[in-house]
Amino acid sequence: MAGFRMAARWKVPLIVTWHTDLLAYADIYPEVPIGAAWCAAQLRLRWSLREYLELAQPGAARQRRLAALGQGMFARATAAIAPSAKTAAGFSVFGPGPEICVLPTPVGSLRSSVVHTPTPLEPCVATSEPDRTVGVSDPSPDAVRVPHIGAHDAANRPQRSCTALHIAQSGQHDADDKPQRPSTAAHNAQNRPHDAGDESERPTFADGVAQTGSVGAARGSGRPSRAGGVILSVGRVTAEKNPELLLRAFALLLDEKPEARLVLLGVRLGRANLLRRLATLGLSRSVDVVPPVPHADVAAFFSAADVLAFCSTSDTQSLVLAEAEAHGLPAVVADPGLADRPGGGPPRFTCGAGPRELAAALRRMLDDSALRTRVIHNGLQATAAYPPSVYLERLVDLYRRHLS
Repeated sequence: MAGFRMAARWKVPLIVTWHTDLLAYADIYPEVPIGAAWCAAQLRLRWSLREYLELAQPGAARQRRLAALGQGMFARATAAIAPSAKTAAGFSVFGPGPEICVLPTPVGSLRSSVVHTPTPLEPCVATSEPDRTVGVSDPSPDAVRVPHIGAHDAANRPQRSCTALHIAQSGQHDADDKPQRPSTAAHNAQNRPHDAGDESERPTFADGVAQTGSVGAARGSGRPSRAGGVILSVGRVTAEKNPELLLRAFALLLDEKPEARLVLLGVRLGRANLLRRLATLGLSRSVDVVPPVPHADVAAFFSAADVLAFCSTSDTQSLVLAEAEAHGLPAVVADPGLADRPGGGPPRFTCGAGPRELAAALRRMLDDSALRTRVIHNGLQATAAYPPSVYLERLVDLYRRHLS
């Protein structure tokens, strides 16, 4: 709102970036309707008390009032930056407005000591370190150590947590940088029943490296790196990320691939509810729940997984998709609206947002080597075609056009 006031006071063009689906998040986060009321007051939209109270009513009344707020905001803007075509299309609910510029956020390569040599089909993607490339083969044998993380003890055993994904000689993160997670007798007692059974009989996340000797090589050949496959999800497990869809789809996949594993990376909020849901669905022994890790460590998870599962239908672009593509990890996206890649080229591999559709898509990505190779290749090509320099050039051009 300070930006809106300053633009009006100085009589200069106002360019707004729009990276959140306001209408989709309003029924999930109370901050949205509360903030909307404050913004309407700041913009002096002259709503009546009844209109303000509509923000407290889930459903059509709230959506109508948020649309009115959007109209008031964009009537004051010269241009709006949207991170995807999906987000740009969502501006239609706000009525006629300013120029919409689709400008996805570029991703930098994940810094890691896992150095890959690309196959002929998969070109190098420049990283922040000039002597490194991101591709699909030959990681250092000791570069990635991925211990098994039980679904109910990841947060309680620092010595076995996935922040202990040892990225050999990285030198990027000291021990002090890693989040400390409590290990109490009460927590361990509460979680112990869910870890019953001989762990030696349970497939470990590290098997992908151990069995193939090279996750990247397996990925480049289009073959999953382990029997059953490792499915990775990165991000929160709060409602807007649609974790229920992923869990139900994975339960269906286990019927055909009982050795498959699901790794949920980045779980903090909603962890207790998630663990209860895993127990209810009988998934506790097949799912690893991992707290957030330093950004540089995410690369090791990409290397150890066979497919990224993306289930949110409210995201406006999802940087994790582009990051996975830059690392050579194929993705299954349960939102056709995010089919377009920032660098262009063939669309992403998408499916419907239903458990059966997602399970079938994940199974196909794991089993169809030709599809995997094609999706990996297209992802690497797209991220290589959209470096930060292209984003910056387009952004500066947008400002120049509206300042001239």
